[in-house]
Amino acid sequence: MQKILALRPMAWWALFIAAVLTAPLWANDSLILLLVLAGLYGITAVGLDMLIGYAGQISFGQAGFIAMGAYGSALLSMNTDLAPWLTIPLAAIIVALCAWVMGAIILRLKGHYLAMATFAFGQVVFLLVGTLEVTGGASGLYGIPPLSLFGTDIVTPTQAFFLAWLIFAVCLFAALRIKDSRVGRALLALRYDETAASACGVNVHLMKTHVFALSALMAGIAGGIFAHYFSVVSADSFTVHLSILVMAIVVVGGMGTAWGTVIGTLLLTVVPGLLLTSTRYNGLLYGVIYIAVFLLFPQGIAGALTQFRDSARASPKKGDAAPSAPVASGQP
Repeated sequence: MQKILALRPMAWWALFIAAVLTAPLWANDSLILLLVLAGLYGITAVGLDMLIGYAGQISFGQAGFIAMGAYGSALLSMNTDLAPWLTIPLAAIIVALCAWVMGAIILRLKGHYLAMATFAFGQVVFLLVGTLEVTGGASGLYGIPPLSLFGTDIVTPTQAFFLAWLIFAVCLFAALRIKDSRVGRALLALRYDETAASACGVNVHLMKTHVFALSALMAGIAGGIFAHYFSVVSADSFTVHLSILVMAIVVVGGMGTAWGTVIGTLLLTVVPGLLLTSTRYNGLLYGVIYIAVFLLFPQGIAGALTQFRDSARASPKKGDAAPSAPVASGQP
C-alpha cells in the first residue's frame, strides 16, 4: 500500500490513462454509460474543488451553471449554423462571464450567506429554464444536434465516454498545474487567512471572482457535452440534487486534492449505479457513504491516503540505525 501511494505523479497519470483506454474492454454498455455521467460530473467537480478546496469558497449553484451551458450550447447550435464544437466553448465562456459578474457581487458574502446565495441562484436558473418559452418550458429542448468528429457523430456511450474523460483529464491536469503555481499558492493562502493573504499582496476579491468564473466555465463545458450527447435537456436534469451531488463528490474525494474528484465521482456515481437496480434507495446508499467517509476520513479519501503516505515516509524504516545519544566532550 505504501509503495502504491509513493508512486510519482507520472505513474498515477499512466494508471489513469491506461484505465480509461482499456475501459471498453472490461466494462459493459451500462457501466460505460455510468462512466459518461461520472466524467461529466468529474469535470464540474474539478472546478468546484478549486473553488472550495483551493480558495475556501462554497457554492451550491453548480447545477445552474451546468444548465446554462447545456441550454446555451443547445440553443446556439439549433438556431445558428455553428457546430457544437464551437457552441460548447462559446456557451461555457458566456457562463463564465455571467459567473464573473455574479461572483463580483456575491463573493463579498461569507460562510452560510454565500452558500444560500449560490443555492438561490441555482433555484432561479432551474425555475427559469423550466418556464421560459425559449427553453422549451417544462418539456425542455429536443433534437439537439450531436457532436461530430471527422464526419462521425458521437452518439454511442463509448464515444461519449472517451470525450468526457478526455476533457475530465484536461481539467484535472489544469487544476494540478494551477495548484503548483503562484496563483494556486495565492488561492491556498486566502483559503486559510484572507487577511494575511491580502497583507502579502493577494487581491483577495479578484482572485475569488476569477476562480468562481473558472469553476462555472468547467460546469458549462460539462453541460454542453451533456446536451449534445443526450440530444435533450430539461429542467429536471438540473435540480439542486445535482449541485449537492457535485459538492459531495468533492468532499468525499478530498477537498483541494484534485485527484479526489476521480475517487469521489466513481464512488458516488458508478458504485450506486452498480449496486442498485432502482433509484429508490439511492438516498439511503448516499447517506451510508457520507456517514462512513465523514467518520473514518474527515479530510476525504484522497486526503486520508495522502496523510497515510506522509506518515509512512516520516516513520523510520526497518533496519535503520537508531540515533545515538550525543556524548559530551570532556566526560570520563
